[in-house]
Amino acid sequence: MKKAFLILSFALPLYATAQVQDDLDGKFLIAETKQVGQFFRRFNSEEGFKGKRFSKRDTLYHSKTLRQFYISNAFDKFNHGISEELKASFIDQVVNRNPQYLDFHGGDWFAQVDAMFKYNGKLEHGILFLSLEKENKGYKWVLSNIYFYPFVEMFNTVTDGWNDKNYGKPKMKKYIHPKSHELHFINLKSALNDTDVLEDYIKNDHQPDFLTLFIFEMKRKKLALQSINKVKFHFFQINNWYFELAKMRRDSKNSGWLISDIAYVSEKDKNLLKQYVFMRKNAVNP
Repeated sequence: MKKAFLILSFALPLYATAQVQDDLDGKFLIAETKQVGQFFRRFNSEEGFKGKRFSKRDTLYHSKTLRQFYISNAFDKFNHGISEELKASFIDQVVNRNPQYLDFHGGDWFAQVDAMFKYNGKLEHGILFLSLEKENKGYKWVLSNIYFYPFVEMFNTVTDGWNDKNYGKPKMKKYIHPKSHELHFINLKSALNDTDVLEDYIKNDHQPDFLTLFIFEMKRKKLALQSINKVKFHFFQINNWYFELAKMRRDSKNSGWLISDIAYVSEKDKNLLKQYVFMRKNAVNP
């Protein structure tokens, strides 16, 4: 009896793997990933083809075979900028060499919302960035950053080239004379009234807080959200990798929430890439 039990114990995982392989051979067609939460579960192999979630005791829970299938089908196959070699390297790392799983509440991923705003009577494009924040026993989405071209243009001498028109051009700055303290800073009046070059009088490493400015303008009723164009997500959770998740609406099996961009990025360079995403990658200049 014990011998039969041992044979059955070994046979069950083999049967489950074979069953998955049969499914991959064509008996099941994977439906599009309709929700972001579903993308997490499929990436981790935590639900079946029909959306039923696995228990942690299920042999298919975190199955390597199923994960490899799910992730290989999670790429935007119409984006020819993502090479097959890059996909294979990513899948091999997260499934085999150094298995890693996405954690919805694990941080290091955030949403990007492209929207149109009415600002001072004109329609303007803006980008809001949101991240999950823990509160009490739950989580909530919070605004964490913003890219809004009118703000960038307003502070173009401070933001070190966010405005491409001035990028790389040296400029002689005005300044408050180093002996001004002896005159009780009487020259501050003329300096601060010269609003066209007001940024010249600010310390060199200052970066404007656009999120505070955004809240200020919203409260003054000068700025109002008009519409949301699209939403995508940026992931930094996987060691040495970055990828972007976007929703593809097309008459194809390769649709729904898909990996639309991916790059190998060392851990030490991830903060630089985040700044690039916030300030340059998604900039839309008029």
